[in-house]
Amino acid sequence: MSLIIHAPNIHQGGGLTLLLGILKELKNYHEFKVIVDERLAIPNYLNENNILLRVKPTMFGRLYAELKLRSLAKANSVVLCFGNLPPLFRLNAYVILFIQNMYLVSEASLSGFSGSSRLRISLERVWLKFRLNCVNEIIVQSESMLVNVLRTLKLTSKVFPFTESANNSTFPRSVTQPSQKQTSKSESKDYDFLYVASGEPHKNHRCLIEAWKILVSKNIFPSLCLTISLENSPELYKSIEYEKETNGLKIECIGYISSEKISDVYARSGALIYPSTMESLGLPLIEARLLGLPIIASERDYVRDLIDPEQSFDPMSPVSIARAVERFLGHNQISTTVAGCETFVKYLLDKMDSNTTE
Repeated sequence: MSLIIHAPNIHQGGGLTLLLGILKELKNYHEFKVIVDERLAIPNYLNENNILLRVKPTMFGRLYAELKLRSLAKANSVVLCFGNLPPLFRLNAYVILFIQNMYLVSEASLSGFSGSSRLRISLERVWLKFRLNCVNEIIVQSESMLVNVLRTLKLTSKVFPFTESANNSTFPRSVTQPSQKQTSKSESKDYDFLYVASGEPHKNHRCLIEAWKILVSKNIFPSLCLTISLENSPELYKSIEYEKETNGLKIECIGYISSEKISDVYARSGALIYPSTMESLGLPLIEARLLGLPIIASERDYVRDLIDPEQSFDPMSPVSIARAVERFLGHNQISTTVAGCETFVKYLLDKMDSNTTE
C-alpha cells in the first residue's frame, strides 16, 4: 500500500470538490486507498476496493478512523491528510497535511457559529497545534494561508494551488489600468505617500509599516511621510525608527504639522495613503482631495462617505495595503499559477516514489 488519502470529515463545499478531483485523477492508479466520510456520495469512477473505511461523523467514528490509519500506514506509504488535521497518532509513513480551513490557522472570531460548531473548531485548533509533530510536510493553496500558518503554527508550508478545472492557469486582470500619469506625478515630489495622522491605535500605523516591509522584500522602495513625533507618540516613533534601520524603509517622521502649514506638505507628496480603521469624518481625505491629491485608503464606509479613492485596501491586511500601493505605482503583480488536480496527484505519486526509494 503506497498512498492513503485520509479525508474522514470531507463531505461538502470546496474540500469535497478538490477531493473528488483528486480521486478522479487516481482512478487508473490502483495502489491507493481512501478513508472517507460516510456522508460522501461515492462517485462511480471510484472502485470500492480503494475504500478503506467510511467514517461515521461522530467522535467515536473519528477515533476509529485514526486507529485504522495508524494500523495501515507503512514505512513506504505516503499519507495525505486532507481534512485540515494531522494524524492523532504518529505514523510510520511520510505524512502530508493539507490545510484549507482559515479558521484553524487564524484568530478569526467564532461568534457567528453555533455553540457546537464553536466547540468543534476550538478543539480542532488544539488538535492541529499539538499533533503537528506527526506531520512531515504542510501544503496550503495561497500565500495568505502560508502567512497564517507561519504566524499561528510557527511552521513553513508549501503553496500548491490547484482545482479540478484549472490547468496551470493564471488570472490577471483582463484590462490593466494605466498608471504612468500617477507614477510620473509622484516622481517630482519629496514623498511618494503621505499619512496625516496622530499615533492612536486605530490610525493603524503598525499595519502600514508591515506593508512597507513587504514592499521592500519585493525591491519596491516608496517613500512615506508620517506626522508622528517622539514627543507625542514615543513608543510608536521608536518602533518606526527601528523598522527603518532594520529593513531599509524610506520613511520620514516629521511630527505634528499645523493646519496653516499642512498644505505645503500635501504639495510635496505624490498621494495620500489613509489606513485608519475608523473615523467620524477623516479630514485629511477632504484636504487631500481639495488639493487634487490621489488617495489610497481603507475600504471602509467612512472613506466612501466622503470620496472615491484611486485605490482601496483591507486596512487589517498589510498584504492588501502593499498590493494597493503596487497597483498605484504601476508595478505588475504576478498572478498565482493554479494547477489542475492531475498536477497535484503527480506530486503525490512523485513523493511516494521518492519515499519508497529512501
